[in-house]
Amino acid sequence: MTASRNTPVTLSRRLCLMGILCLTSCGSYFLPAPTTRPVSIADLAGEWTYEPLLDDRARVLLELKPDNTYVQTVTLPQRVQTSPGRWQIEDGHIKLSAVLGPAGDWNQPDHESWRIIDHEEGGHGFAILGGADDPDLWVILQREN
Repeated sequence: MTASRNTPVTLSRRLCLMGILCLTSCGSYFLPAPTTRPVSIADLAGEWTYEPLLDDRARVLLELKPDNTYVQTVTLPQRVQTSPGRWQIEDGHIKLSAVLGPAGDWNQPDHESWRIIDHEEGGHGFAILGGADDPDLWVILQREN
C-alpha cells in the first residue's frame, strides 16, 4: 500500500516551507518607510557608524557635515580607506555622491541606498537606514554624537 503524498503532516510542512520562503524573499516590505516629516541638514549632521552585513571585517564611519560634504572612513583589519563627497536630503532619502561599498572591496564607489526614518531612540527623532543596494542587507546607522 502506498502512502498518500498529501497527508495532513506533508501539507502542513509544505505550507510552512512556502511561508518561510515568502517571508525571506520579501523582507524589504517590512522595513520602515522613509519619513514624511520635514528633515533639515542640522537633523542629520554628525557622525554615524555601521557594520555592513556584506563585510563583517569593516566598520564604517560616515561624517555628515553641515556644509553638505561628508567623509566616509572604512576601517578594515589591514587598512583604513577614506572617501570625501557631497550629500543632500531628497524626499526622505540621503543622496551621497560617491560612497564606497563592499562590492568593490571598499576601493570604488558602490550603489547604495539611504533612507531617513522616524526613530525616537537617542532623542534625535530620525535615523538613517540603508546600505548595499539590496534592502535585505540594510542596517540602521548608529548616531555617535
